[in-house]
Amino acid sequence: MIIVSDSSPLISLSIISKLDLLVEIFDDFLIPEEVYEEVTRKNKPFASILAKHLKSHIKKIKNITAMQVLTMDIGPGEAAAIILALENNIKLILLDDARARKVAIHNNLTPVGTLGVLIKAKEKKLIKEVKGYMDQLILNNIHISDTLYKDVLAMVNE
Repeated sequence: MIIVSDSSPLISLSIISKLDLLVEIFDDFLIPEEVYEEVTRKNKPFASILAKHLKSHIKKIKNITAMQVLTMDIGPGEAAAIILALENNIKLILLDDARARKVAIHNNLTPVGTLGVLIKAKEKKLIKEVKGYMDQLILNNIHISDTLYKDVLAMVNE
């Protein structure tokens, strides 16, 4: 199972030092060049860690026109990730942004978020708990609504 990723989940997984979960859960993951450039920009937090982990997973999108159309509604990284998934017939896409997730669903893609990766990691016994990682994300200004926080804890029996 291959997944295409946008930037925000990659940053979130870097914050909690769990980028390795992508290769432990999925057969492979791809990122568009636009996402790579976004997360590895000079002075970006975790840029060097992300550059090291992501270098071999970059793939160029072909349909620039489709990306330009999508960027009227969502960010360029999210748009590029959706286009890359569609061009390569990959159904799973790693997105946290609600609007981008709706666009992905509209295009018959299955969005998974950062918390979805943590849930899968716990199911596969790759991590012992999800709560501590969610707390760490919140402390680092990653927004998780109270409802989502409680729902995830209920899902993973914490």
